[in-house]
Amino acid sequence: MDQPAWLAHAWAEFGVSEARGSADDATVIAYFRDAGHPAIVHDETPWCAAFIGAILKRNGLAPTGSLMARSYLKWGDALDIGRPGAIVVLTRGDDPNAGHVGFFVAAAGSRIFLLGGNQSDRVTVEAFDAGRVLGYRWPAQAVAAVTTPPVAPEVEADPEHSPEQELFARALAHVLEMEGGYSNDPYDPGGPTNKGITLADFAKWRGVTVEATSRTRLIGELQRIPDDTVADIYRARYWQAASCALLPNAVAVMHFDAAVNHGVGGAAR
Repeated sequence: MDQPAWLAHAWAEFGVSEARGSADDATVIAYFRDAGHPAIVHDETPWCAAFIGAILKRNGLAPTGSLMARSYLKWGDALDIGRPGAIVVLTRGDDPNAGHVGFFVAAAGSRIFLLGGNQSDRVTVEAFDAGRVLGYRWPAQAVAAVTTPPVAPEVEADPEHSPEQELFARALAHVLEMEGGYSNDPYDPGGPTNKGITLADFAKWRGVTVEATSRTRLIGELQRIPDDTVADIYRARYWQAASCALLPNAVAVMHFDAAVNHGVGGAAR
């Protein structure tokens, strides 16, 4: 998986914080300047949209020019779901004009994780309720901003045997070795589980609910779950959600294992 250039630059700002007391942090003020608002010289002015605007501008992408988080709802192209580097616009309180904006990092259950500015007065990663999402946006002119590994001339790329696919396969083999096969331990809150996939997760993947009339059938299907389905679930729920492919190989395997055992958010922390 490629990492958008703007997301890499955003990570480089991690930890930038407002100055204490009456002082103003020069780096935060620079976000306002680069986002097109040089007249703002105090870092107590809400700056989540300024951070987004500055990062985009520094990567050759035109921001909205506004300091309103919701201005990004009409910017770029809409996405149905988040992906690393996507701009996410959230509600903020009951004010229909207020909002928050950040870069999508990962999702876990009902929460999403954003890398953004003015989060606890810093550039950091924080979790937000996915129910607050107003929209996911992707730069319309971002094709040139994504670095794609070159394919050797005269050789057709085979996605089934790409280095990323092979790394995922090794990581998954390690996890499955630890998870084992089918179990239904009464002391396990996950209930019926096969290859680390709970009945609830399997049903959700299938788009159905576990009810009295469907439970026995779904347990039988879970016991016979195909290897391809197992891989698809782990890839979507953990490998991609935790952005494992963006990490060095050894770290990617460790991070994937942590995401499976502690959740995507826990692994990130």
